[in-house]
Amino acid sequence: MLLAARITKNVAGRNIPTFVLGLILTLCISASSQTQTTGRIAGAIKDVQGAVIAGAEVIAECPATGEKRSLATDIFGNYSIVQLSPGYYDVTIRAPGFTAAVFHAVTVGLGGTTTINAILPIARSNVELTVNDTPPAIRSDGAELAA
Repeated sequence: MLLAARITKNVAGRNIPTFVLGLILTLCISASSQTQTTGRIAGAIKDVQGAVIAGAEVIAECPATGEKRSLATDIFGNYSIVQLSPGYYDVTIRAPGFTAAVFHAVTVGLGGTTTINAILPIARSNVELTVNDTPPAIRSDGAELAA
């Protein structure tokens, strides 16, 4: 006749079978993973040549609720906006010297990660110079300026 070995652990002065402790731990982990109520938006920001853009501003705004979160990319151009309520977000990514990128109706689900990797082109500079003075008159019959 074989006797089954019984492994117990002393918890708070009581001997509890180890498999019961494992079962309780498994149920606790399972319950906590099912109660996630938020999601996140994450990604990387680069320029058109593939160089990372550190310090780019990333803004996520939910028009339905008014929830707005922003942060800057890290030194590797990565970002992660966590604990966002489920819904649709408008995401704006901008950095000095680059054209901003805007993504509309980005879906954030429960416990999920929505990835947005953006490539920002260099901004065009439109410089307009206005002169509010008239140039001096030039004499056509010599090298002197007209008086």
